[in-house]
Amino acid sequence: IELTAAVGKESERIRALELSQLRFQAEVAREYVRRDDFVQVIATINTRIDNFALRIEAAVLNLPGGKKQ
Repeated sequence: IELTAAVGKESERIRALELSQLRFQAEVAREYVRRDDFVQVIATINTRIDNFALRIEAAVLNLPGGKKQ
């Protein structure tokens, strides 16, 4: 009977560990997606800033007295 109880407790511990691992895997995947989304948003913002700077530069060069390099 003691052996059966020990095996039962061990089975419960294994199930709890498996559940913990599954939760961890889900959390890691979710955090990775958030990080990837953040990187994509930052890249988009940087591209827009660069494009805006190029347009401003072109506009300044087209002004009377603007210098072309």
